[in-house]
Amino acid sequence: NKNYTVNVKYGDFEIKKIEAEIVITGPVDSKTYDGTELTADPEKVTVEGLPEGYEVVEVEVTGTATEVGDEGTTEVTSYKIVDENGNDVTDQFDDDTIEVKPGKLTINPAEVTIVVYDSSKVYGTDDPAFEGTVTGLVNEKDLGDVTYVRNGDEESVGTYLDVLDANYKENKNYTVNVKYGDFEIKK
Repeated sequence: NKNYTVNVKYGDFEIKKIEAEIVITGPVDSKTYDGTELTADPEKVTVEGLPEGYEVVEVEVTGTATEVGDEGTTEVTSYKIVDENGNDVTDQFDDDTIEVKPGKLTINPAEVTIVVYDSSKVYGTDDPAFEGTVTGLVNEKDLGDVTYVRNGDEESVGTYLDVLDANYKENKNYTVNVKYGDFEIKK
């Protein structure tokens, strides 16, 4: 229409990154000591704050632990965020609002039981060789050479409760429970 002068003002259109407070935490896992390595499992990564319809996939993690005290930190080294159609939309999220936290691997000590057998001797004779059993070790020599001894030097006829004990090398990978033996000196 010639009766009008039309001036068009164009507006700006901005596509912003998705701003969601997302926390991705590395795997947290533990096991009882068994001599084998505990490795970070990407299936145990946790994600908080991800908007509905999105998923974190193809997660890669690092971290291992084998012995008690070697607790390992797990790290998320890479991941993708996909939409409900499986499209990679990682670059549509604002990196400043995504926090990636480490996880932790823990090795708990294994339970070991040492049973010191009851024993006896005849009054006036030498002590016999004391014996016992060890159960729960991963490797036979993990406590060194276990020896069985008598605490105290009583030589009178009688029964002495819980005086037979075990000597062993401490090992951080085990919680050791000793069942003490009784010793009887007979006439």
